[in-house]
Amino acid sequence: MLFPTDPTTRPGLMTETLSLLSSKPQIVAVLDGNAHENQIAALPDRTLAIELCRQFESASIKRVGSSRGAAIGPVWAFDTAEDSAELKLCTLPGAAGEPLDKARWANEVQTIVMNIEFEERAIRELRFPVRLEGIECQGWERRDDHKGSILRRRS
Repeated sequence: MLFPTDPTTRPGLMTETLSLLSSKPQIVAVLDGNAHENQIAALPDRTLAIELCRQFESASIKRVGSSRGAAIGPVWAFDTAEDSAELKLCTLPGAAGEPLDKARWANEVQTIVMNIEFEERAIRELRFPVRLEGIECQGWERRDDHKGSILRRRS
């Protein structure tokens, strides 16, 4: 079973996540707080791998999909300010050449929102640099703006 896990809470999981980001094909959905232009799985080149690892390590909220304690992706990184978290990085594992699938993206977004809802109770707002059209997250209201979508926790 896949669970989004805070890699700082499990010995070795941070190192494993950094290895995953630099050595396995990834679909980069969000990079540096912006929707990535090429959402097709590829093995990151050295420059991109360094940037993925840097952004992940520096994030306030980090999550990696794990199974039986092993990092398998997806990888999520959010920066926080007060009760808000903004998505800065998101990668999903994929076979080389595989494009980002809308149904998979919807499932991954719902999973990370549910994880944050229960593990980061102080977060009331999630900002995504992409529009989450057609994606419903129970307990959250969605509003779109010029930058993407904002999910606000219902009272």
